[in-house]
Formats: sequence, structure tokens, C-alpha cells
Amino acid sequence: MNGLQVKPMRAQDMTTSGTLERWLAENQLGLAMTTGQSMRLLTLGTENDGRAALCESLLEVPRALWTDGKTMLVSSKSRIHRLTHGAAPGRLKEHEERLFVPRSMHIVGELDIGDIACDGEGRVLFTNTQFNCIATLDDKHNFRPVYRPPFISKMTPENRCYLSGLALRAGKLAYVTAYAQTDVSGGYFAQRASGGCIVDVQANKVVAEGLSMPRHPRVYQDKLWVLEAGSGHLGFWDFDRRKFEAIAFCPGSPESLAFWGPFAIVGYSLFQSPGHLTGLPLEKNIARKGANLRCGVNVIDLRSGDVAHWLRLDGEFRQICGVAILEGIKKPLVMTIG
Repeated sequence: MNGLQVKPMRAQDMTTSGTLERWLAENQLGLAMTTGQSMRLLTLGTENDGRAALCESLLEVPRALWTDGKTMLVSSKSRIHRLTHGAAPGRLKEHEERLFVPRSMHIVGELDIGDIACDGEGRVLFTNTQFNCIATLDDKHNFRPVYRPPFISKMTPENRCYLSGLALRAGKLAYVTAYAQTDVSGGYFAQRASGGCIVDVQANKVVAEGLSMPRHPRVYQDKLWVLEAGSGHLGFWDFDRRKFEAIAFCPGSPESLAFWGPFAIVGYSLFQSPGHLTGLPLEKNIARKGANLRCGVNVIDLRSGDVAHWLRLDGEFRQICGVAILEGIKKPLVMTIG
């Protein structure tokens, strides 16, 4: 891992609601998380006695995360890693355990990948934030562009709009999110508070505006869900009323989203510096609610908007960049990738 040195995670760096472990165990679920600058891919499951089973794998700035339960894709600082679960017969103690093992790695360069998925044809798609496009892997080049928003005039490594997320529908690329409709280098930053948008890829047009740092769009239960990293909210875009309907608040900047049954799993983060929070709706929302900015994961009941279970990370942890649910895997394990 190029000399990367990270201290082992301390037990006191993670606390849970006390109900999270029971919820995972009862539903035969595991949870995977990437922690960005803390340089860990974490998996959380349960032991047979109900205690939390945490596994950590070191990786240089892991961010985007996707899994179908068998394959796991993880982006790091300049690479995309593919892991699959499997082990020699008799190596795992219980049939509920799964060991994810690195199988391949693709060097893509420092593209600032924030979201990744595998489409219905098995093609890896990811947000190429630096070049303002959705891209896929290529055998000859760092990446191959697939789509760029209509307000981006050309592909250039300037991060003009902060392309932040992608959504699939029926296995095809359907929507992308951006922090702003800007076509100049770094232009998105001044418009983070309310300049965010959602683009319909098939129609090639903007269909939602006025969002605050939208991230991780997902089509689920006939709704287009999205996170507002700039306000702290999980919600969905109401196409009839043409507005964002917030259903839950997180005491941080929500950056990652997954679903299971009637629940949304939201990973949220601290800002890199206090100045990045200034002027965003989240600043007022935190003050109004008397909350403290935190880093963690909330399991939100979509029927009520209530937080059913939660996990907090402290110490050196400042980001939850990716979350994923592992169905049918009570105790997920990950082999060190580097």
C-alpha cells in the first residue's frame, strides 16, 4: 500500500444505538462503509451472541461503494477495486460469514469518484468529477466517457459542476446530480447552497433545480430519492409539485445512501473545514436543532422519517463516503486490499 500506515481502529471510536446490532442480526444483514481520509473499508455484522462484529481493511482514500451482495466495487484515490466473496472450504466458521477478497484493480487516475454502480449489462459506471462526466472502465485509457450534462461544453479536468451522483433505473443510467449548472473551473462552489440540479440522462435535460449539494440519487419504490449534503436532509424529488420533499435530517453532511425494505441507510460526514459549512442551509439547521455535527450512519424508517437505528464514528473519523447493505450475510469480512 505504498507505505500507508494507519493505526488500528479503537473500540471507543464506534458507538451504536444498541438496537442496530439486533436489527442486523434479525434480518441477516451486514453493513459496509467507506471512510475517505480515514482510509478504511469497514464492514459491520454480528456474532452469534449478538455482539457487533467489525472488520477493517486499509485502503488509500476509499470513497464510492457498490455491491450486489456477491461483488463489491470500491473506488480509492486513483483506482477502482473489485472484490468477490469466497474462501477455501472449511475456512469460514459459519455459513452466514462471507469473506470479500480483492480480485482485480483498475488504475483510473485521481478522478474524485464519488458514486459508482454496475449497470444491467455488467458495465462499471462512475462519476468522473474531475472531467464532469459519467465514465466507464477502458483497457487503453484511464476511462471512457459515457455521458456529460448538457450544460458542460467539453470534457476538461477542471471540475466545473461537481458531478456528484448517478442513478440507474431498470439497469440503465437514468439520472445524474450536480452541485451547479456551471461551465467554468470550480464554478460550482459559489452556488453550493441552492444551485444543485438533477439531470434526466435519457431526455438530456435538467428536471430538478434549487437543491443544496445533491448527492447519490436513487430510484427506489417509484420515487427518485436524493441526499442534500448542503442541508442535511434525505428526501425525494416530487415531479408533480417540482420540489424537494425532505423526510429526515442527519446531523452532518449526508454523502451516501442505500435502501433495504422500508428503510434508508444514510452515511453522513463532517466537513473538511469549518469554512466549508459557512453559508449552507446545514449551518442554520444544526443551530436551530441544537445539534452537533457528527460522522455516522442513520437507519431511517421511510414510513415515518424517524431514525430507527444509528452508528457514530469519532476520533480520526470524519467521513462516511459510501454505505451498502449486504443481504444474507450476518458477518461480512474483508481481506486487506493494499
